[in-house]
Amino acid sequence: MSPQLIQKLPAITLLEGMFPELSTNQLKVCVFYAMGVPYDAIAQNCRLSPETVRTYLK
Repeated sequence: MSPQLIQKLPAITLLEGMFPELSTNQLKVCVFYAMGVPYDAIAQNCRLSPETVRTYLK
C-alpha cells in the first residue's frame, strides 16, 4: 500500500487492520488517546466509564 493511500485512511481503519482482536470501542479509545484527549473526555465521548478507558489502555 502506498504511503499516500495510507495517509488518506482514517486512523481507526489502520488500527482495525493492525489489531483485529480489538473492539470498535477499544479502537476509538486508542485514537482519542493518541490525539491527547484526557481519559474523562474519552469516556464521555465513547459513553464508557473512565475506569473502562483506563482498562482499555493497559
